[in-house]
Amino acid sequence: MTHRASEPEIIGSRFNRTVCVVVWAVAGIMLLSAFFGGGEATLRSAPTIALLAYAGWVVLWRPNLVITDEHVSLRNVVTTVVVPWSALIQVDTRFALTLVTPGHRYSAWVAPAPGALTSQRMARRSRKAENENPLERSSDGRSLPGELRGSESGDAARRVRARWDALIEAGAVQTGTADTTPVTRTMHVTVLGVLAALLGLSLTAALI
Repeated sequence: MTHRASEPEIIGSRFNRTVCVVVWAVAGIMLLSAFFGGGEATLRSAPTIALLAYAGWVVLWRPNLVITDEHVSLRNVVTTVVVPWSALIQVDTRFALTLVTPGHRYSAWVAPAPGALTSQRMARRSRKAENENPLERSSDGRSLPGELRGSESGDAARRVRARWDALIEAGAVQTGTADTTPVTRTMHVTVLGVLAALLGLSLTAALI
Protein backbone atom coordinates (compact mmCIF):
# COMPACT_ATOMS: atom_id res chain seq x y z
CA MET A 1 0.00 0.00 0.00
CA THR A 2 1.36 3.44 -0.93
CA HIS A 3 1.52 5.88 1.95
CA ARG A 4 0.85 9.53 1.29
CA ALA A 5 3.20 11.72 3.31
CA SER A 6 1.52 13.71 6.07
CA GLU A 7 2.50 17.08 7.47
CA PRO A 8 4.42 17.10 10.77
CA GLU A 9 2.32 17.74 13.86
CA ILE A 10 3.81 20.03 16.51
CA ILE A 11 2.36 19.83 20.00
CA GLY A 12 3.12 22.28 22.78
CA SER A 13 1.73 22.60 26.30
CA ARG A 14 -1.16 25.05 26.46
CA PHE A 15 -0.80 25.41 30.23
CA ASN A 16 2.98 25.88 30.18
CA ARG A 17 2.80 28.52 27.47
CA THR A 18 0.13 30.43 29.38
CA VAL A 19 2.37 30.42 32.45
CA CYS A 20 5.29 31.51 30.26
CA VAL A 21 3.38 34.57 29.07
CA VAL A 22 2.74 35.46 32.72
CA VAL A 23 6.46 35.04 33.49
CA TRP A 24 7.38 37.31 30.58
CA ALA A 25 4.85 39.89 31.76
CA VAL A 26 6.43 39.86 35.23
CA ALA A 27 9.88 40.23 33.66
CA GLY A 28 8.61 43.20 31.64
CA ILE A 29 7.23 44.87 34.76
CA MET A 30 10.52 44.29 36.56
CA LEU A 31 12.46 45.81 33.67
CA LEU A 32 10.17 48.83 33.55
CA SER A 33 10.51 49.31 37.30
CA ALA A 34 14.31 49.06 37.09
CA PHE A 35 14.37 51.56 34.21
CA PHE A 36 12.54 54.16 36.28
CA GLY A 37 14.94 53.44 39.13
CA GLY A 38 17.85 54.76 37.11
CA GLY A 39 20.76 53.41 35.10
CA GLU A 40 22.46 51.63 38.00
CA ALA A 41 19.28 49.84 39.02
CA THR A 42 18.74 48.77 35.42
CA LEU A 43 22.26 47.37 35.10
CA ARG A 44 22.00 45.48 38.38
CA SER A 45 18.58 44.02 37.56
CA ALA A 46 19.10 43.28 33.87
CA PRO A 47 20.86 39.88 34.30
CA THR A 48 18.18 38.58 36.68
CA ILE A 49 15.38 39.77 34.43
CA ALA A 50 17.07 38.22 31.41
CA LEU A 51 17.51 34.95 33.33
CA LEU A 52 13.83 34.91 34.27
CA ALA A 53 12.66 35.57 30.71
CA TYR A 54 15.09 33.08 29.17
CA ALA A 55 14.31 30.37 31.72
CA GLY A 56 10.62 30.85 30.96
CA TRP A 57 11.32 30.24 27.27
CA VAL A 58 13.53 27.20 27.94
CA VAL A 59 11.31 25.50 30.51
CA LEU A 60 7.81 26.54 29.45
CA TRP A 61 7.68 27.70 25.83
CA ARG A 62 10.42 25.87 23.90
CA PRO A 63 9.64 22.21 24.76
CA ASN A 64 7.39 20.43 22.29
CA LEU A 65 6.50 17.12 20.71
CA VAL A 66 6.82 16.66 16.96
CA ILE A 67 5.11 13.81 15.09
CA THR A 68 6.34 13.04 11.58
CA ASP A 69 6.12 10.06 9.25
CA GLU A 70 9.66 9.08 10.27
CA HIS A 71 9.70 9.53 14.03
CA VAL A 72 8.36 11.15 17.18
CA SER A 73 10.62 13.85 18.61
CA LEU A 74 10.46 14.92 22.26
CA ARG A 75 12.15 18.26 22.86
CA ASN A 76 12.32 18.52 26.63
CA VAL A 77 14.13 21.04 28.83
CA VAL A 78 17.56 19.39 28.86
CA THR A 79 17.48 16.97 25.93
CA THR A 80 15.80 16.16 22.64
CA VAL A 81 14.94 12.51 22.02
CA VAL A 82 14.11 11.27 18.52
CA VAL A 83 12.28 7.92 18.51
CA PRO A 84 11.84 6.27 15.08
CA TRP A 85 8.55 4.46 14.66
CA SER A 86 10.40 1.17 14.21
CA ALA A 87 11.85 1.54 17.72
CA LEU A 88 8.51 2.22 19.40
CA ILE A 89 6.70 -0.60 21.20
CA GLN A 90 4.19 1.24 23.41
CA VAL A 91 2.71 4.67 24.16
CA ASP A 92 2.07 5.05 27.90
CA THR A 93 0.34 7.88 29.82
CA ARG A 94 0.57 6.83 33.46
CA PHE A 95 2.51 9.90 34.60
CA ALA A 96 3.02 11.67 31.27
CA LEU A 97 3.01 10.80 27.60
CA THR A 98 5.83 8.25 27.48
CA LEU A 99 7.35 6.58 24.45
CA VAL A 100 8.45 3.07 25.35
CA THR A 101 11.24 1.29 23.48
CA PRO A 102 13.03 -1.95 24.41
CA GLY A 103 14.75 -1.13 27.70
CA HIS A 104 13.94 2.61 27.74
CA ARG A 105 11.11 5.02 28.53
CA TYR A 106 11.10 8.63 27.25
CA SER A 107 8.61 11.07 28.80
CA ALA A 108 7.32 14.23 27.14
CA TRP A 109 7.72 17.40 29.22
CA VAL A 110 4.80 19.02 27.36
CA ALA A 111 2.28 16.24 28.01
CA PRO A 112 1.98 15.42 31.72
CA ALA A 113 -0.91 13.36 33.03
CA PRO A 114 -3.47 15.41 34.98
CA GLY A 115 -3.47 15.51 38.77
CA ALA A 116 -6.18 13.96 40.93
CA LEU A 117 -8.50 16.98 41.09
CA THR A 118 -8.12 17.75 37.39
CA SER A 119 -8.74 14.08 36.56
CA GLN A 120 -11.99 14.07 38.52
CA ARG A 121 -13.21 17.21 36.78
CA MET A 122 -12.29 15.87 33.34
CA ALA A 123 -13.86 12.48 34.09
CA ARG A 124 -17.17 14.14 35.05
CA ARG A 125 -17.07 16.22 31.88
CA SER A 126 -16.29 13.13 29.80
CA ARG A 127 -19.18 11.15 31.33
CA LYS A 128 -21.53 14.05 30.69
CA ALA A 129 -20.46 14.23 27.05
CA GLU A 130 -20.93 10.47 26.65
CA ASN A 131 -24.43 10.62 28.13
CA GLU A 132 -25.42 13.51 25.87
CA ASN A 133 -23.85 11.99 22.77
CA PRO A 134 -23.21 8.20 22.65
CA LEU A 135 -20.91 8.72 19.67
CA GLU A 136 -18.45 10.42 22.02
CA ARG A 137 -17.95 7.26 24.07
CA SER A 138 -14.41 5.95 24.11
CA SER A 139 -13.82 2.74 22.23
CA ASP A 140 -10.30 2.08 23.46
CA GLY A 141 -11.31 0.89 26.93
CA ARG A 142 -8.61 2.95 28.66
CA SER A 143 -9.53 4.60 31.95
CA LEU A 144 -6.23 5.95 33.25
CA PRO A 145 -6.29 9.67 34.17
CA GLY A 146 -3.58 10.25 31.58
CA GLU A 147 -5.92 8.94 28.86
CA LEU A 148 -8.74 11.40 29.53
CA ARG A 149 -9.87 13.54 26.65
CA GLY A 150 -8.88 17.15 27.21
CA SER A 151 -5.74 16.20 29.15
CA GLU A 152 -2.44 17.06 27.52
CA SER A 153 -1.16 13.50 27.91
CA GLY A 154 -4.32 11.89 26.57
CA ASP A 155 -4.74 14.21 23.58
CA ALA A 156 -1.08 13.89 22.60
CA ALA A 157 -1.16 10.09 23.00
CA ARG A 158 -4.16 9.80 20.69
CA ARG A 159 -2.39 11.81 18.00
CA VAL A 160 0.77 9.71 18.32
CA ARG A 161 -1.18 6.45 18.20
CA ALA A 162 -3.27 7.61 15.24
CA ARG A 163 -0.15 8.38 13.16
CA TRP A 164 1.54 5.15 14.30
CA ASP A 165 -1.48 3.03 13.39
CA ALA A 166 -1.83 4.72 9.99
CA LEU A 167 1.83 4.17 9.16
CA ILE A 168 1.71 0.51 10.21
CA GLU A 169 -1.44 -0.06 8.16
CA ALA A 170 0.26 1.54 5.15
CA GLY A 171 3.32 -0.67 5.61
CA ALA A 172 5.53 2.35 6.25
CA VAL A 173 6.92 1.05 9.57
CA GLN A 174 9.40 -1.79 9.64
CA THR A 175 8.25 -4.14 12.38
CA GLY A 176 10.35 -6.57 14.40
CA THR A 177 13.38 -4.25 14.51
CA ALA A 178 12.72 -2.33 17.73
CA ASP A 179 15.72 -3.88 19.48
CA THR A 180 18.13 -2.76 16.78
CA THR A 181 16.65 0.62 15.79
CA PRO A 182 18.69 3.43 17.38
CA VAL A 183 17.09 6.25 19.34
CA THR A 184 18.86 9.63 19.17
CA ARG A 185 19.30 11.64 22.37
CA THR A 186 20.88 15.11 22.16
CA MET A 187 21.84 17.34 25.08
CA HIS A 188 20.96 21.04 24.80
CA VAL A 189 24.49 22.21 25.52
CA THR A 190 24.10 25.75 24.17
CA VAL A 191 20.83 26.35 25.99
CA LEU A 192 22.27 25.11 29.28
CA GLY A 193 25.38 27.21 28.73
CA VAL A 194 23.33 30.37 28.28
CA LEU A 195 21.35 29.59 31.42
CA ALA A 196 24.55 29.07 33.39
CA ALA A 197 26.03 32.32 32.06
CA LEU A 198 22.92 34.32 32.95
CA LEU A 199 22.83 32.73 36.40
CA GLY A 200 26.48 33.68 36.94
CA LEU A 201 25.83 37.27 35.84
CA SER A 202 22.80 37.47 38.10
CA LEU A 203 24.77 36.30 41.13
CA THR A 204 27.60 38.68 40.32
CA ALA A 205 25.21 41.62 39.98
CA ALA A 206 23.58 40.76 43.31
CA LEU A 207 26.92 40.74 45.11
CA ILE A 208 28.22 44.01 43.68
